Amino acid sequence: MSSRELRARVTRLLVDDRAALLMGQPFLAVLAMQLPIVAVVDPRLPTAATDGQHVFVSAPLFDSLGVHERRFLLAHVVWHCALLHPWRRTERESPWWDLGIDHEVNAILHELLPVPEDAVLFEERVGHSAEQIYQELVAAGEVRERGRLADVHVAAGMPPAAPLPERA
Repeated sequence: MSSRELRARVTRLLVDDRAALLMGQPFLAVLAMQLPIVAVVDPRLPTAATDGQHVFVSAPLFDSLGVHERRFLLAHVVWHCALLHPWRRTERESPWWDLGIDHEVNAILHELLPVPEDAVLFEERVGHSAEQIYQELVAAGEVRERGRLADVHVAAGMPPAAPLPERA
């Protein structure tokens, strides 16, 4: 399958996933419909990302995922936009900010959708903001893996591994 065909196939899957969210998660679906989704075939984007204005997804990865994993990853990236994570980062550093914002999103999602077992979710810290998690993790020097479906976090207005050209 060519890159163009793969991007088209994944775009159709994502359109279907957004439509399915309308039935179960209408608020999230409306948010998702406000963000253009760009299916990308580029090794610099292993999963998904957002610049706060677009959702970028790895077409090869999305094509390989089951429906629940696709919808989780789409919802996860959309919630980063809804919670203004690209703008709230300021001078905060990785990996602690990445863990904090992933926890904040997944704490919301675990009530709505199946969250992968290896996704970041500090059960004892549900209800804490990304900023609180960041401070707690930095103070403790705590770092952990973010999971197989971890998205790429970038600052507002900066595309992941800028720019990501569409490759034929």
